[in-house]
Amino acid sequence: MLWLIFSHVLFDAGLQPSWMIEAKKKNWIVLVEHCLIWAGGVSLALVLLECYAWWKFVFLFVGHYAIDLYKIKHTNDPLDKKYLLIDQCLHLIQLGVVL
Repeated sequence: MLWLIFSHVLFDAGLQPSWMIEAKKKNWIVLVEHCLIWAGGVSLALVLLECYAWWKFVFLFVGHYAIDLYKIKHTNDPLDKKYLLIDQCLHLIQLGVVL
């Protein structure tokens, strides 16, 4: 699980530039790009853990898109503690499901 958490943090925050954080609020294509990068990064960790399956990538991508879209629609502040906590908890649940 630690590898998945590491990949989640790396691809959700570490490799997401500030321009993308702002742009994904206004442009759904940027949000899709972010979700593809995140789902791809987490899927790479699943490959290394020898437990990857195609449906896991789809689940991760669709789930991440829905979670981030919800957050975007309900707050303008990406660091809003309430929505950040909800966002991160839901992403951790996603990781638990695919593991």
